[in-house]
Amino acid sequence: QPVREVTDETTVTVRAIVKESGKPDINLAFKLRKNKKTNEWKAYDMVAEGISLLSTKQGEFESMLRKDGLDAVMDMMKQTINKPINLEAAKKV
Repeated sequence: QPVREVTDETTVTVRAIVKESGKPDINLAFKLRKNKKTNEWKAYDMVAEGISLLSTKQGEFESMLRKDGLDAVMDMMKQTINKPINLEAAKKV
């Protein structure tokens, strides 16, 4: 999409296409929200080929919440937050 000013909006979608030689293009959309206090934009969702990361995670959490309870969901979230990001492992996925 063409670049445009976003002066009054508080949420926007930024679209991108990942191109890799010999592979099909991957369509991505990053959904961002503007913090009213700091005026910073922060991503809250990524949609890859029409599949929302936020919706997917919500579904996982709902299932875990019903099965294992809130404490288990909170523990899993804390463990995930504390893990370092491994870019080499991410490239293999």
